[in-house]
Amino acid sequence: MEALSGVRAFVEGVASGLGLDRQHSYNLKLCVSEACANAVEHVPGQSGDIKITTWLEGEVLIFEIVSQGEFRLGTQRDPEKRAHRGLGLPLMISLMDEVQITRLETGETAIRLTLEDVSQKRE
Repeated sequence: MEALSGVRAFVEGVASGLGLDRQHSYNLKLCVSEACANAVEHVPGQSGDIKITTWLEGEVLIFEIVSQGEFRLGTQRDPEKRAHRGLGLPLMISLMDEVQITRLETGETAIRLTLEDVSQKRE
């Protein structure tokens, strides 16, 4: 997970470049990191790249994380194991304006995190 520090630095750079306030910058770093950590966990054979793309559509900031892994919802049957897992998606949903998970025709999974009204979230 050493690469996650690079991911967080990338997200911080994007947020800083847009002048986002501290709280929204932190929320973005946390959510993109969670999405990447999940992608790493679910990559078959622990191989494959994670692609992070970000863009603005007017006042909407979008981060998309694409990986070979298959995003899985927390379906652990053992309550003890489940209690320590599966919090990433609820966290992303609570902090982002929109979260989409899509299985692409290529077999990859895309997680799209959306932050709306960017100009209202600047310092």
